Amino acid sequence: MALSMLLGCGPTTYFDEDLYYDEDAGREPERDVVRTMSEWNSVDAALELVQQAEAPEGYEGTVLDWLAELRDGVEGDVMFPRWDSRRKGANRFEVTYSHTVIDYDYNIFKTGYSWDVDTMLKMVHGPEDIPPEDLEPPQRPTPALEPVELLPDDDFTLE
Repeated sequence: MALSMLLGCGPTTYFDEDLYYDEDAGREPERDVVRTMSEWNSVDAALELVQQAEAPEGYEGTVLDWLAELRDGVEGDVMFPRWDSRRKGANRFEVTYSHTVIDYDYNIFKTGYSWDVDTMLKMVHGPEDIPPEDLEPPQRPTPALEPVELLPDDDFTLE
């Protein structure tokens, strides 16, 4: 038993290392597929798919071109353009775009659109108008402050 342990354990040879790397090399295409899937299954991929998607019917170019045309047609100032994306499933995302408009009479309102995206199938559905009430940030409740009574401290002096 001791002899088999002494003979069986030893430093690795070049043959052993070559065999290990040959087995590992066969897995490289699988790793590439997983890497590609994970790259296309991200928030950034969903944003890119929407931005490069075809503009809605009646407009030419991409979604970015369409939004630029809409912003140029607004009477007033377009402020705070914002893209956002959130995961809705394994391969599904909801991508939203919103901006704030201040017209020449100083009225402020928000406009927004949303798209549903499947990153694995590379499909984009939308845009859908987002209702203005859904564009407002949620109001955080402010805690009720109660008055605090300070007790006099006889040892305290300003000197």
